[in-house]
Amino acid sequence: MIQGGLGAAARLPIFLDDAQGQAKFWGFANVVLRFPQTLATAQLPALSTRGLNFQLWRIHPDTGKVQVIESSGTAALSDPVRQSFEVPNGLWTLSVAPQKGWGDPLGLGAKVVAGLLVSLLLAYLAWLLLRQRENRTNLETLVAQRTAEIRASKAQLAATLDAIPDLLFEMDLEGRYLACHTPLVDLLAAPAPDLLGKTVSQVLPSAAAAIILDALQLAHRTGLTRGQQIELPLADQIRWFELSIARKPVLTGEAPRLIVISHDITVRKQAEEALLRLSQLYAALGECSLAVVRCTNQTELFSEICRHAVQQGGMRVAWIGMVEEVTQTVPPIASFGPSMEGFYETVPSIDPSIAAGQGLVGTAIRGQQPVWCQDYLNDPRTTPWHTQGVRSGWGATAVLPVYRGGQAVGIFAVSAGQAHAFDDAAQGLLLKIVDSLSFALDNFERETLRQQAERSLREERALFTGGPVCVFSWLHNGGSQVLYASENVRGILGYSAEEMQQPGVSFDGLIHPDDLSQVNAHFDEAVKTRLAQIEQSYRLRLKDGSYHWFYDFTCFAYGPAGELLPTRGYLFDQSRLKQAEERVQKLAYFDALTGLPNRSLLNDRISHALTEAERRHETLIVMFLDLDHFKNINDTLGHRVGDELLVALARRMQFAIREQDTVARLGGDEFILLLPDTDGNGAAHVAEKLLFAISEPVQIAHHELTVTPSIGIAQYPSDGDDMETLSKHADVAMYRAKQGGRNGYQFFTTEMQAHSARSLQIENALRRALERDQFQVHYQPQLSLATGQMIGVEALLRWLHPELGQVSPAEFIPIAETSGQIQKIGEWVLRKAATQAKQWLDQGLGPMMMAVNLSAVQFRHPDLPEMVAQVLAQTLLPPACLELELTESTALHDPLAAIDVMEKLHRQGVRVAIDDFGTGYSSLSYLKRFKTYKLKIDQSFVQDITHDADDLAIVNAVISMARSLGLVTLAEGVETQAQLDLLRLHGCDEAQGYLFSKALPAAEIPEFVRTHISHT
Repeated sequence: MIQGGLGAAARLPIFLDDAQGQAKFWGFANVVLRFPQTLATAQLPALSTRGLNFQLWRIHPDTGKVQVIESSGTAALSDPVRQSFEVPNGLWTLSVAPQKGWGDPLGLGAKVVAGLLVSLLLAYLAWLLLRQRENRTNLETLVAQRTAEIRASKAQLAATLDAIPDLLFEMDLEGRYLACHTPLVDLLAAPAPDLLGKTVSQVLPSAAAAIILDALQLAHRTGLTRGQQIELPLADQIRWFELSIARKPVLTGEAPRLIVISHDITVRKQAEEALLRLSQLYAALGECSLAVVRCTNQTELFSEICRHAVQQGGMRVAWIGMVEEVTQTVPPIASFGPSMEGFYETVPSIDPSIAAGQGLVGTAIRGQQPVWCQDYLNDPRTTPWHTQGVRSGWGATAVLPVYRGGQAVGIFAVSAGQAHAFDDAAQGLLLKIVDSLSFALDNFERETLRQQAERSLREERALFTGGPVCVFSWLHNGGSQVLYASENVRGILGYSAEEMQQPGVSFDGLIHPDDLSQVNAHFDEAVKTRLAQIEQSYRLRLKDGSYHWFYDFTCFAYGPAGELLPTRGYLFDQSRLKQAEERVQKLAYFDALTGLPNRSLLNDRISHALTEAERRHETLIVMFLDLDHFKNINDTLGHRVGDELLVALARRMQFAIREQDTVARLGGDEFILLLPDTDGNGAAHVAEKLLFAISEPVQIAHHELTVTPSIGIAQYPSDGDDMETLSKHADVAMYRAKQGGRNGYQFFTTEMQAHSARSLQIENALRRALERDQFQVHYQPQLSLATGQMIGVEALLRWLHPELGQVSPAEFIPIAETSGQIQKIGEWVLRKAATQAKQWLDQGLGPMMMAVNLSAVQFRHPDLPEMVAQVLAQTLLPPACLELELTESTALHDPLAAIDVMEKLHRQGVRVAIDDFGTGYSSLSYLKRFKTYKLKIDQSFVQDITHDADDLAIVNAVISMARSLGLVTLAEGVETQAQLDLLRLHGCDEAQGYLFSKALPAAEIPEFVRTHISHT
């Protein structure tokens, strides 16, 4: 025993199950019993007071000698009574004898007492033994229980760490790896054992190491930092990681330690790059669409398309090739980007029997399908052009057929600088560019045909002027007997001169029955008025029975008494001229695809119909008809299927109207109908027929297609008395029908007209509002619910017009957007607010956030980030003090472009907030990718949270979601203390509303700040 003395040491071995379920020795549990304290309870010394000597002893297991545990003295006992008993791992013996020997009269009593004491001692020792066994059992149970808890806790911690897909490190301030954990060892820059003890500067590229070291210092100072990003070249690819670093609690005097979580954001980065490419392609699509409208010839258009694909679309190179029928090759005829010189060494072909014809170009044209080569340098089809691809840095190439008249006549090809650049969205945009290109080629073709027809007409006119002329002379005797026919009549009419001059042959008999009465009436009128000559056109029957158009120049001669002498006429064959005129008229007045009247013919018919309606005091109807979501068919099935569908629907529309009605195609999927002598009831009846006819399925090839129309109706004279007004009002009504759910019709109303007049008045007044200094900016305070302090203001535009009075922003902002004035007004508001924020900052009011609303048009303008940067630079306002607010619907209208704009603003240090959150169609998949830091809860939810459980649930859900995404929440329109208490209870961060203050002029804000601080 330590420090001397006697005692009993019990050692209990512990065994635990290993991972394979086998018992494995773990260690001992020790229990020590000190003899003096234990034997004191047995009261052995009391034997001495009763005249007995005793000795408790054992045989030592190591030496074999007697070991006295306890005794009444050192003298040996005379003829003692012995009683042995077992203890764990040994045998003890108690010896007892009378102090005066067994001859003493008290001996018998002593023996009885000794026996009794021995029995009591043995019983007590037995009890101790049982107690020891019980303690052993309890100890085993407790050890097993604690061991199981430790094992479960350890297993849960291990499972939790294994479930985290991120890299987890423990580092010191020098960036030294102290611990490392990750289930994804492929993401480590080196094996975990090689990292431990080294610093990031020794393991990682210098740029990444510098970012990590700065982040470690920041986390040490502030306790937590996140958002820093590093780029690492790993074995499989370049990967991006986002850091989250927290300071670890340590004991006083210990060196600082930090926990570093490194989250792999490679997929997100790749998605952002894809979004950037997509936004660039959107810009290219817009420019290409303008080029289609602006360019007047194929050469100019091709050059513009290629230039925009590279400059706006972010492509490395773009080129257009057209098939040469003779050589079966497709040489580039327009390109932009790096030189296409290498392509001329092996010109692409459409001949599949040669190597140049087995490439992407030949495959695309023969199959009349786009070809997407996502890895250009490793695709066997591009082998003949690999040298050019390496030199120009082509990672992926798209080759898309260009169509004219439904047939592939060439290709549009673009190459990106990285592999796998053409995802589904990018492919869709490139297909739209090709659709525009094909549409332009069809327009050029139609224009060429029209020019050819006009040229043919001019040639026919020349032929008419200088060509062969047939000369006739006849008597005007009721039968028009031919007296003379020139010899060339056979080549013109097929009859010989002799046949024409036979008795009984009448010139009138050759005239078409439908033209005869008009010809004779014209002739009789000329004779009656004694005209010397007349000109007219009519049809004559040739000898083969066919009819041709002829131009007749007739000269009259009169006798002395005024009598009519034989008449002479000069006939010119006009058949080819008439055919040419019909072709020109067809191209000029009818849609080339559907055969319906076009805008020009429609204008003529409406002008005539309006004149007749005014003269007869009748009503007429103008309808605008637009096919709902027709663009989806062109995008998914191609323009060929879309064109066939338009032809079929045009035929149905013609069957649904009367003969005197007109249905015309304005272009694309827009149609306009003219219904003379029709009232509102008749228009509704026709609209119902059109809805039913168009909505019936149409079978195009193996596609069963169904589309629906939206129809707007305007009535003469109540809705307008001219073509422009009626068509404008019908168009307005059609858009109302679309807003009402589509697949329906809507009559124009006076309410729409009043709204239109008011809108026009406001639009005109807006144009001079800035220069006349009619705008003001007021500022509504925003407060922190945690501290009660004012943390910022929202800039709100106010317009006080001298005649219109106070005009609501809800009314004039949409008009400013549609009229193109919002850019100038929005920039003025931003500059005014930024200047005011800088003044308050200089006055010592403290850093306050200046929130400025962005309209949808402003946000979509490509120069927005540059304009914001310019305003900040000119006003010297720190970017962190500016918050730009955009509505949820604006951000989600084009989320890919929104992400790009937010990313640019985020890099400038400007914060972005989502306004009126919850009123649009939220998309969490995009919201988490927006570079936003605040969600503003719309006041429509806040105003009823004290008595509407649904609104309260919505507000609570928004707050919880924002918190999980690391976003701040601000409640708008807070007007009562009860609303404020609920918002604070549910964890809302900030608020604004009339409970605190209305929007104030700039001069009143400093006083509000001072007053509010004194009450907080």
